[in-house]
Amino acid sequence: MSLTIQKLSVQYGLKNALEVGPLTFEKGQVIALLGPNGSGKSSFMKALARQIKALTEVFLGTKPLTQEQISYMPQEMGAAPMLRVFEMILLGRVKSLKTTVSTQDWQAVQAIIDQLGIQNLTQQMMNELSGGQKQLVFLAQALVAQPEILLLDEPISALDVKNQFQVMSLITEQTRQRQLITFIILHDFNLASQFCDECILLKQGQVIATGDLTELHNLGPIETTFDVYAQWFYAKTGQQCIQAIGVKT
Repeated sequence: MSLTIQKLSVQYGLKNALEVGPLTFEKGQVIALLGPNGSGKSSFMKALARQIKALTEVFLGTKPLTQEQISYMPQEMGAAPMLRVFEMILLGRVKSLKTTVSTQDWQAVQAIIDQLGIQNLTQQMMNELSGGQKQLVFLAQALVAQPEILLLDEPISALDVKNQFQVMSLITEQTRQRQLITFIILHDFNLASQFCDECILLKQGQVIATGDLTELHNLGPIETTFDVYAQWFYAKTGQQCIQAIGVKT
């Protein structure tokens, strides 16, 4: 089943902040949003998640996409400091901890905790966690809701290099296993090319290019998007990588 973004349009006052479409993506895909600050990446996420006023024509299969089919993890999430990690994740399944929690909900939370390997955190308070640990908890909360569309706004920004790789691997794995369509905002060309199936290059609210970064042998779209000069190089692993080598003036 495909996701079709026929139109996604956002205005702030008289300013046209985002104008996207048509775009089509398939289940099991991870799609990176890349672009400079203020290019419309977060507006794209918020519009798709119905968090801001936007003109949207978005379909999952032949039916309009609903908010219930989406899990959205924004850049900054408020964490109730006096909740334990297990309780925080559970809120991805129930609206309130005062409601009756079903066996199915408990099992779903435990399953995602096991899959993310955060069993050692479950009884800790949220205010005892590092920034990176909180990111993992919020990711678990987003996944436990069992969405069809997963929206992640800079989910690895608080992580060290090793954990960035681990979390990106986990996101890709969960997307494949659950047959999600995952959109993720990144600032690293090479993480995007290694872990994402497609990229959307955004600048001033417009799509400059889409596709697999490793297939963009002409670096023109990347240089245009970021106002830099770039080159290809090969890492020790044999992976084809992109490096910015200068700023356009």
